[in-house]
Amino acid sequence: MRDSDLHNLLQATLASHLHVDEQKVFAEADLFDDLGADSLDVVELTLAFEEMFSVEISDDDLEQIRTVGQVEDLLKQKVSQNMVDEAEQGRPGDEDEALAPAEQPSEGDAEEVQNDDEAEGEDSGDDGEGEDGED
Repeated sequence: MRDSDLHNLLQATLASHLHVDEQKVFAEADLFDDLGADSLDVVELTLAFEEMFSVEISDDDLEQIRTVGQVEDLLKQKVSQNMVDEAEQGRPGDEDEALAPAEQPSEGDAEEVQNDDEAEGEDSGDDGEGEDGED
């Protein structure tokens, strides 16, 4: 997600939820003093942002937040970290493949295949003649 997309979505969501004009939602605007948010608004907005951006925002993160710019920075950080985590999980050659190596026949399996091949060769070579090739 581009930063401008995140910014526009954040601005529109804050303005809508807090019933303020989007022009008032700028980076230095204080969520509480300038935009009139209360603790319930913060909880509701946090849940909305977690769902919108597929991130988790801890209570410790929220304690650091006062301004719109800080919310935006936090969301950028969370979205970026989420993308890195997803990329690492989906990368070929990671530890999941090391835990489940490709199945290769064991020596016992190889002998069974060889014995089956020999048996088929004997059966297919049987044309009713004796072992010495005479009838």
